[in-house]
Amino acid sequence: MKHAARILTAFVLASLLFIYGCDKNPASPEEQELSNTEKMVVIAAEFAEPTGGVTSDFNTAYKVATGDIGALYKSASFDTTFSLGWINYSLQLNFFTKNGVPQQRYIPTVTDSIVFAGAASGHTASTKPTQEITLDRSSDFQLGDITSNIVNINGSADNHSDCKVTYSSNVYQFQPRSSYTFKDLKINLTSGNYIPTSGEIIARIKGHISKSGTGQDLDTDYDFEVTLKFIGNDEVKVTLPNGVAFILNLKTGKFSLA
Repeated sequence: MKHAARILTAFVLASLLFIYGCDKNPASPEEQELSNTEKMVVIAAEFAEPTGGVTSDFNTAYKVATGDIGALYKSASFDTTFSLGWINYSLQLNFFTKNGVPQQRYIPTVTDSIVFAGAASGHTASTKPTQEITLDRSSDFQLGDITSNIVNINGSADNHSDCKVTYSSNVYQFQPRSSYTFKDLKINLTSGNYIPTSGEIIARIKGHISKSGTGQDLDTDYDFEVTLKFIGNDEVKVTLPNGVAFILNLKTGKFSLA
């Protein structure tokens, strides 16, 4: 009887181990924790201007708020398309006075707020360094206090682009599925600079990444949250989930420890 019991116990343990092994499925990629630098490579690509990051949306917001796009003089709620470099934009715009009265078009010194839904697309590639971006981003902004020349931006955006960038002899390829929330961003319309001087972005950075080059290769999903606080001089302070902070220049894409 004892011998039979030992056989039955061994059989049950073997069955459980088999089931556990099937659940783990060694063919399925397991999520690896990205290093601080790897996270910043992704963040820089998603936000900085050289890779068509969300900074280019601030450029669009600046042009819309100053009436710099000729199509703004069409009727309200119109759809319009235009290009900034290699990035193509499609916008739907609505204009309002300071008292919230709808307007049929942008009127200088009278239009005080604009609501727009925008979509950014485009493709660019280079070999030195290796870089390839296929842009697919949507954004919804509310621009307020335009007549004060200090426009206030709130809104959100989603990023479904495809990115390949080079950093420190490594090539990173990733597919963002990220979302951003913009809180009280301030842009001075008389400064000629479209990058906010204050405010913050709360971002959920999500997607799949692979890395090849020097050191250990990488192939994993990622999902984490960060806060980007605008501090002037075209820079944001990026605080990672572990509390480590970096300074990212949005016009150059370069970053360093804070």
